[in-house]
Amino acid sequence: MAFNATWKFNIVPNGGILSTDILNWINAARIPAWFTFSYDETIPWTVDCGPDYGCWPQPEIPFTFVVVREGSTENGISMKNAVGLTWEQMSAIQSGYLDSPETVGLRIWHETLHAMGANPDLLDPDVSPNDIAEFKEFVAENSVFSSDTNITAYLTSPYNHPPNPVLRAYYYMLMVKRLGCPELPIPAGPATVSLWQRLIEWILAIFHV
Repeated sequence: MAFNATWKFNIVPNGGILSTDILNWINAARIPAWFTFSYDETIPWTVDCGPDYGCWPQPEIPFTFVVVREGSTENGISMKNAVGLTWEQMSAIQSGYLDSPETVGLRIWHETLHAMGANPDLLDPDVSPNDIAEFKEFVAENSVFSSDTNITAYLTSPYNHPPNPVLRAYYYMLMVKRLGCPELPIPAGPATVSLWQRLIEWILAIFHV
């Protein structure tokens, strides 16, 4: 694993996304303060095209990521079949107009974990029974997790309780522990965003306000 706690990001222009939006999304996903994120508009990126995922913005510096608005056509961008991609230690994350802050924040966390060599895709009981067993041990060792009904329901019956955003955030904590976090971060409760707030954010984004 290529651990890195310091991340920088750039934004594909003309999508109505602000750097403060991204920092708010990261906070909503409960990404531990052990990691730091900062905006750098000088991070270079190119457009990488392939048959499976279309054309995505690809940053050119390790441990950076680019955020792009859903439906962007900037510089020939034409994304499909994914909401995030990682190339070695560089990532791109798509933000949809109707995505909640927590959803995009978890997407950022997911791709940066990939970029550090972790595999945050392993909450499938058919794919990784050993990984789920380790998650059960991790939960048992940390009472703040074991008291959460999202987690207990999933661990009791993984097939009947697909991972939701709260569960994914806790599972990513296990990934952080594997990366060598010196002290387990205790996540705050789920971010609560009203429907009206999301509607306002969506309208502002459409008109690039």
